[in-house]
Amino acid sequence: MNRVRIGTRGSPLAMWQANEVALRLESAGHIVEIKQIRTSGDVRLEVAEYATNGEFHFIRWIARATGAKGPVEMSGIDRIRVQNGLVTENYVVFDTARFAVLIGGLAG
Repeated sequence: MNRVRIGTRGSPLAMWQANEVALRLESAGHIVEIKQIRTSGDVRLEVAEYATNGEFHFIRWIARATGAKGPVEMSGIDRIRVQNGLVTENYVVFDTARFAVLIGGLAG
């Protein structure tokens, strides 16, 4: 028996397609494993606002993705300190409880 690994995105459609292929391969006697692959198309990051104050830069961002239960969205703020052209500090603020819920929704 041959071992076959199928790589697929985690969207419901992609998983359905991978499972259909897996069933056909298994019925032909193959051992099949499905692995989810995250692509840049799965999560989009948008800069909503940007401001600077001396050596500090503030960026408000919005992350959007398609999860197993549909679209998900969260936002946060980065405070970046730049000294002599180098990033010396990056402080990120976001709702960690919401993030935990969304991670569950992103898992295929």
